[in-house]
Order: sequence, then structure tokens, then C-alpha cells
Amino acid sequence: MSPENAHFPGISSLSISRAYLPWLRSDARTAILGTLPIEYYAEWTFIARYPERQRPATTQQTRWFGVVHADNERNFAAWVQAYHPDQILLIDVHDGSPVGFPDFDHFRQFRDLLPSQGSYHRVRQDVLQGLGCTVSLWEPAIGSRTLP
Repeated sequence: MSPENAHFPGISSLSISRAYLPWLRSDARTAILGTLPIEYYAEWTFIARYPERQRPATTQQTRWFGVVHADNERNFAAWVQAYHPDQILLIDVHDGSPVGFPDFDHFRQFRDLLPSQGSYHRVRQDVLQGLGCTVSLWEPAIGSRTLP
């Protein structure tokens, strides 16, 4: 394995899911988003741990997501209103992370989109120093969500 391909001996991205999967409530409608295209990883690790639960929404289901920030801001707000997640987990992979890879800079917009929309607030966060990422759990702010 080679560092130039974001593969480092002894480092596993599974450590990321081990950090956040216990946070996810069994009764929650969950969405997992990331600053990289992590949809297959997020869904696979979630289903492996919780085969009886409803699959989480991931960026795979957010087909509206693209490179134009203004469009993403509007579409993200509409998606939140339509999907009504009880929990949103954000996997923020930092620049230079050993589990990161290049050419997906537009996914970094989730760093701003989630806190700027105002209807969710961060309830938990863990900085995984050795992996170069932060995982954070967001839930609806009191009074901000109307039930479908």
C-alpha cells in the first residue's frame, strides 16, 4: 500500500464507523453525509452493524448534489424538508487525511450547508486525529421541525 494513493499500513477507515455507529438511535430516521463520496461505505457499515434497521439516506440518495454552491444550498434545504431526518451524521474528512482522496472538493460544501441551514444543531462530535477526520451528529433544533 502506498501513501500517494491514500493507503497507509495500519490505518483503516472502519475506525471511523466504529466511532459514530453507536451514536445512532434505533428509532431514528438517519442520514449520513460526508465531505467525500462515502455513500457505499456509510451504507455498508451501517447495514453490517444494524441489519434490521431502515437504511440511512446518503449522498447517493441526494442526487441533487453538485458543484454549484447556491444550487446545493437551496436543494439541501428542500431535501431536509422532504426527508425529515431525525439524525444527520456528517463525516468530515480533512485535507491530508490518510483515508481521504482528491478530486471531490465540492463535497466540502456539507461543512457549511449543515450548520448554515439552522434547523439542526450539533449534539455530538469526535475528532479522530489519527484518521484526519471529524464525525458529528446533528438533530433537529427544538421547534424547527414539523412532522410529515
